Amino acid sequence: MPRIWKVSHSDIDTDDHSILIENNLLAIGCLNRFEKGNTTIRDRFLAIDEGDYFYLVKSGNIILLGQFGNKIIPPLIVKNNHVSKNNRDIQLSSGIEGWLCREINIIKKVIYPNENVNCADKVRQLGYMPSGQTLVFEVPDNALSEFESDLLKPVFDFNLEDLKISTL
Repeated sequence: MPRIWKVSHSDIDTDDHSILIENNLLAIGCLNRFEKGNTTIRDRFLAIDEGDYFYLVKSGNIILLGQFGNKIIPPLIVKNNHVSKNNRDIQLSSGIEGWLCREINIIKKVIYPNENVNCADKVRQLGYMPSGQTLVFEVPDNALSEFESDLLKPVFDFNLEDLKISTL
């Protein structure tokens, strides 16, 4: 069964963020940092399987719902502000040297990015929520129903069933 992840582009400047999304790529840095647990960001990013879903956040705003494409091992790596995808060189403007990239399929973009997800304060700070202060975080199985009602349905008008995810 596919999993759902929160991924943040908050550490990427707006120009590079736009270039990456236009080219159906996600990039992640701070690879050796630990977030809310004993797993590095790098390990979490590499643990994402082909077909897993994610929602992308930038500066606390929900940007889009997507699905990870082919699992790339090793993932695409930014070198000299360039990343190569399908024998095409993509120029990036800022210093994200050594960051990892993954190919994505965009399912739905949010027309007006909005950080106002109506949920309880205790839920808002969880690692998988937009304000959870994490770069890569899996929505735990025991939180899927709450995630669906607080974020997936109101923001994207999707149910877990639409994504072929079961809470059983």
